[in-house]
Amino acid sequence: MAEAEIEVAVDVEQAVRSLPRAHLLLLRAALIGFNDQELAVLVGVPPESVRPLLRIAAAKLGSSLAELDGRS
Repeated sequence: MAEAEIEVAVDVEQAVRSLPRAHLLLLRAALIGFNDQELAVLVGVPPESVRPLLRIAAAKLGSSLAELDGRS
């Protein structure tokens, strides 16, 4: 792996890890196939809160990644 690719991978990992723990758990669990009910139990929220929290988590991650893209 080229040095630049390693740097980008480290930056992306830092952006992911900068998310609040609940948001990080939700995104990772959703990506591996947890349903809304399972996600709700995982982070201790009502099932109807899962989708809004996923949108917030994705927006925060997108913002962090956009900041990375802007500084290159």
